Parts: sequence; C-alpha cells; structure tokens
Amino acid sequence: PAGQRGGRQGQPAEGARLGAMGCGYGFARFAMTHVLSVFFGNGVEIVNQDNIPDDGPLILVGPHFNQFVDAMVMLKAAGKRRPGFIIAEKSMHRPVIGDFAKMLNSVPVIRPQDKAVPGAGTILDLDMKERVIRGSDTKFTKDCAQKGCQVTVKGVGQFVVDEVVSDTELRFKQPLEDAELTPDRFETGGSFKVVPKISQDEVFEAVYQRLLSNGSIAIFPEGGSHDRTDLLPLKAGVTLMALGAAARGAKVKICAVGINYFSAHVFRSNAFADISRPIEPSPELIERFTNGDKRAACGELLEEIRVALNSVTMHAPNYDTLKAVRTARRMYQNGVELDTKDYLRLNNRFMQANEIWQEKNDPVYHHLLNDIHLYLKYCWVQGLTDKQVRDLPPLGTFKTLAIAWLEIFKTFFIVLFVLPLALPGLILNLPIPLRVNCVVRREMAKALAGSSVKVAARDVAASQKVIVGATLVATLMILYTVLGLVLMFVFWPFKEVEGKPPAHEFFAENAWWIAPLVFLIVFPLYTFFFVVRVGGSVSRRVRHLPALFICVASVCKSAHKNPAEALRQDRKRLVLRVQEFVENNLDAIPGWADDRIISQDMIAKRRSDDTLKLMESGDLMPHLTDSESSISLPMTSSAATRKEA
Repeated sequence: PAGQRGGRQGQPAEGARLGAMGCGYGFARFAMTHVLSVFFGNGVEIVNQDNIPDDGPLILVGPHFNQFVDAMVMLKAAGKRRPGFIIAEKSMHRPVIGDFAKMLNSVPVIRPQDKAVPGAGTILDLDMKERVIRGSDTKFTKDCAQKGCQVTVKGVGQFVVDEVVSDTELRFKQPLEDAELTPDRFETGGSFKVVPKISQDEVFEAVYQRLLSNGSIAIFPEGGSHDRTDLLPLKAGVTLMALGAAARGAKVKICAVGINYFSAHVFRSNAFADISRPIEPSPELIERFTNGDKRAACGELLEEIRVALNSVTMHAPNYDTLKAVRTARRMYQNGVELDTKDYLRLNNRFMQANEIWQEKNDPVYHHLLNDIHLYLKYCWVQGLTDKQVRDLPPLGTFKTLAIAWLEIFKTFFIVLFVLPLALPGLILNLPIPLRVNCVVRREMAKALAGSSVKVAARDVAASQKVIVGATLVATLMILYTVLGLVLMFVFWPFKEVEGKPPAHEFFAENAWWIAPLVFLIVFPLYTFFFVVRVGGSVSRRVRHLPALFICVASVCKSAHKNPAEALRQDRKRLVLRVQEFVENNLDAIPGWADDRIISQDMIAKRRSDDTLKLMESGDLMPHLTDSESSISLPMTSSAATRKEA
C-alpha cells in the first residue's frame, strides 16, 4: 500500500468515515467534556496537544489510574481526532458505559481475566524453584485442560500452565522478569482461579483495518485500572497492533497521553494531560517483526512506549514518596510563576530525577526526602498544608491580624448569607451524594476483592460518582418536574380566569405547566453554575480557617514559641537544601542543564532577606526534626487526636 499521510492512498479523513455515527460520537464527546468540567475544578488542562498528528494511523496510549474517567480525559486530549477505544467486552453490556462505548465506535476485547472461573479444591504448595503447584481435592486435568491457560493463585499472581501432571499437580512456565508475583504472600489452603486462553484474532483484524484506513484507536496498555502510584507492567498487545498494521503498510504513530490527577477520586479536584512526541516504529523494527522475531521487536517497541509514558506521567513507588517529591518540586519552584506546560514538565522532571537519585542510593537525597516527609507530618499535626505554610503572612503583626479577621468575617458572611441561597439546591440534590457514597463503597469493595493489583480500589470511585451522579441528576430533575406539574395542576386556582387582559389571562391559566417547565430548564443551571461553585468556595474557605486562626493567635505568642513560625523557618531551610541539591546534581538528569525551566536568576530573585540570612549562617538542618531542639509543637484542638504524627 502506498500510504497517503500514513495510511492507504485515497482514504477519506477520519471524521468523514464515521458517516451516520458522527452525530453519536459528537454527542458522546460533548457530554463527556462537560462532565469533566463539572467533576474537576478547572476542567482538564491539556498541554502539548499539537504533538498529536492531524491525520494518519494513530494509537493513543495512556496510564489507567481512574477507570472510565481516563477514557474521558483521553477523548478530550485527542483534539480533532476521533479514536475508537479498546474496551473490555463486559463493559459494553453495562448501562450508560456500554451506550457511550458504542457511540465512540469502540472495539470490544474479551479479557481472559473476565472469563476466569474458580478452580476446584485448594492450593497446598507453590514451589517457585521447581515451578510446581500442588493442590488438595483439585481437578487440574479437567480445569486446566486447555493449552496455554493460566492459574491465578490468590495473593500471589498468575502462572501459565506448562504441563498438567495429575489432578493435584501441575507445572508452570518460567515467569517473565517483569511479572508482578508475590510468592512470599502465599498461604497454604488458598483458593485459585483458572484463566482461559482466548484468541484475539478478530480484535487485531478490526484494529488493523481501522489503522489502515487512517483511523485512530486509544488503549490503556496496563490492561486494567488501578490506584497505585506507579505504572503496572505494560501488555504487549499494543505493540502487536502497531507493528502488525505497520507490516501491512500503515505508517503508524504512537502518542503517549500522560493523565495526571491530584486526588483523582475527589470531586472538584484537578487534572492535567500531557502528550508526548509521536513514536514511529523504525523500518528495522518492522522488518524484524515481519521476519519472525516478533517477541524481540515487540519488547523493544514496548520499552519505547514505557519510556514515553513515564516522561509525561507523574509516578512514584508509593504515596509518601510521591507526596514528598511533589513537595520538593514546590520548594524548588518557590513561587516562580509557570504556565501549565512548564509546570507539568517540572513535575515530570522531578519524578524522573527521583528514579535516578533513588537508583544511585544517594544518602544526601534520602536524608532530604526523609526531612521533607517529617516536615509534612508536622504540618499535618497543625492542620496545615505545605501551601498554607508557604503562604503564611508575617505572624504577630497588626496587618496580619486585620487581614485574618477580614477573611474570617468573609467566610462567616458567605456561610450565613450566600450559602442559604444555595440551600434549596443542596436539599433537593441531597439524594445524590447519599446514594453515590453507598454505591462507591460497594463498588470499591467489589473491585478490591476481585483484583490483585489494587491498593484501595480508589480508581473506581470517580467513575462511579460520575455515572451514578449523572443518572441521578437526570432522574431527579424529571421526578421533581413531574411532581411539580401534578401539584400545580391540582392546586393552582387560576386555571380559568375571566375579565383580565389576554396576556395575564394566558399566564394565569397556563402557569400550572409553564412553571414546572421553567424549573426543568433553570434548576440544572442553578445547580451546576451556582450551587456547585458556592459549595466549593465554602469548602475552600473552611479548609483555610486553621491557618487564619493561627494568624490571629500569633499576636499572643512570641515568634520562637509559635509552631507555625517554626514550620515556616524549617520550610525556608528545606527550600535552600532542595535548590542546592538540584543545582549540584542536575547534570545527572538528561537535558536538565540545557533546558532548566527555572533559571538560577529566577530562583535567586525569590529569596527573601530572612532566607539569605539563613543561607549565610549555614543553619539549614530542620529544627523540628531535631530531637535535641527546644522547640515543641503544642497541638491544636483539631489536631489533638493526631498523636501518631
């Protein structure tokens, strides 16, 4: 095939090929984009969107931290392109999700884990050295008769069956190096599941045809969603799709979409998407794939995809490290204004640097991260965040006291006079959060029980909030409208009016159906544009009250006895240490020295006189983490129960 702009010659543009499905696709994209703007406080900001080719065969890959919400974000990030999603076949049969998946022209995949069945008996022994599984009352010869099937041992992981020795013994193949297995968690007498081998030839053929016709697809190569802070091992299916289509003549390009959430499951939180430069399989790689060296070719391309995903996704081995690295980035930035693109670049650069410095096992870096973690604990004890400590005004001054009382007065004014205006909306929509919380807890427990990779199953929370919330909003609006219509029809006394001007007569006679109709139109706007925003504003102001009360109380305390002031001084010390460490070690990070994002001059301009004095004194070790320090941290009433920290 000749390849016009990457596909077959003469193929129409992607939007034109959708034909009658274009309206459905457009509606789905419109609805999902507006759902994102409601759920996330600032919508979802997309950076480097120009990296996505306007036309030609395209595969979008992304991390899978937030179940169905990930697809919404990727759909928005796709811009002009209209990708079809590779979606689990069982999701096609779910209400709402299945309907939208069909509108988006998705390609269903029967996942082996969805067809897993409990095996008879229990597992007695797991011998990793001899690659043998022994069971009690098991029926391996029947349950594992299919060639290539897998056995999932509870708490350990999956094993590909190599040979069934007897009903109570089987041998498994050597696990791959990147397989996530935890044999130390094996418990004698545990249960297991048998995962069948399923042919995906039809799926690959459908993908090839779409790519050969200049189409685009979107896939999450981790396989399933999870709530870990790092990426799961990527599945090779995406490379088979890319190289298989390329072998048929399609000039396939692959773009990694880094989906970065800040509290992904929290309503009105923030989300960003960063898009990598396109990856195009080299002719040598395609030739190796065509000539039979598929495993090596797929492995090499999969590594390129993994590197691209890591470059646009914030990740860390655990949550504490993620939080500490984010705080280190904020300290290094130290208030320097950055646009969204540079902000994400700096975040991802710190994540990349963390991996490199951790591998080097640098004791200075480990000590620095530990001090940041302890500092965050002390912040938590005082009911403060790092941002609030950073933004604290000079404590003990009349100006600070006046501003604090003014902000407290504003908060109480909003609660007493503005919040009541949103009260009708809050009351009428009260069934939504009550129902959502019940469903989310149930679905999280269900997902956690059925997964070996989830930590707390928070990845399903946002999706359930969106699905249940959107369904209930529509249901309640219709219910309240019908109820109002019935009540107005029964109790409205002016359905028949005589002796009044025509206009008054018309509205008086027809108000019983006009009023409910106006309610149906106005109430959703009132809810989304007033109630949600007022609720968010009140929530933010209430969260800032501890910092305001500290400002008020600072008048009655000397600076050296004020825990908030001690935190601020420790933060200044940590800022200097982070900046000094980065300056001394940025050569170890590829490209950082040539493209700094924040120059040394910008860093120097943000340093206050107090910070310069600390720098000259050399007193950069945090005092609050010093066991011999005379500074103590009296706990506020809100923090009295946080004694562990």
